[in-house]
Amino acid sequence: MFLILTTILTISFSASAQSKMKYSREVPASVRQTIDADLNLLYSLELSGQTPLHSEIFGQARGTTYKRFFEKYVQEIGFHDCGGGSSVACAFPGSDPRKIFLTPHYLSSPKSSSVTRLSSLFHETRHLDSNFANWPHELCPTPFLDEQGKDIIGIVSGLKMEGLEACDWSVYGSYAHHITAIMFYNMARFCSNCNREFRAKAEELGLDQMRRVINSSGIKAQEAIRADFESSPVR
Repeated sequence: MFLILTTILTISFSASAQSKMKYSREVPASVRQTIDADLNLLYSLELSGQTPLHSEIFGQARGTTYKRFFEKYVQEIGFHDCGGGSSVACAFPGSDPRKIFLTPHYLSSPKSSSVTRLSSLFHETRHLDSNFANWPHELCPTPFLDEQGKDIIGIVSGLKMEGLEACDWSVYGSYAHHITAIMFYNMARFCSNCNREFRAKAEELGLDQMRRVINSSGIKAQEAIRADFESSPVR
């Protein structure tokens, strides 16, 4: 797995950027190794700038910033069926406020990559944030179509998103905040030590997650996040 990852990014890992994540005993060794490699990759990223929303939420766009953010919320990673279905990860903030859980689907998705796997991890950190009732999702509209009038399909799950609790009403929610709609789109736009393949995957995921930020109760979240993507960088 490490050899696969290094074809996407050519970087060196400093000691301060190494992952020191704790895992429950039930997490397979292969999953632990993959997560550690993904996190080490993330923590070593260098970005030349960030959008205003990224600056507000995370601060300076760089791997060590993401490391501090992730470790602020997540102390341990476990294994769980998360209620079955196609879920790849979940969180139970009431009983395990510093722990996220992965399912067997975490590595088995046909679209699995370091980008999709990292996005799932950071998505769940938002549900460990006790603000706004751990940031629940909004029902996606029915129908739920893209700019070409086609059904919006989840990149990881492969499912149609219409009618599912898979959207956000706020630019600070899980899909908007952690998954690329801000974080990974900034990587696609500003990463200076990522190659074209990684940046393309980050942009694809960023735009996918941006579409899940919907306008609700008069809050123009979709317009706000589009404006952030098109804004001049904060240096």
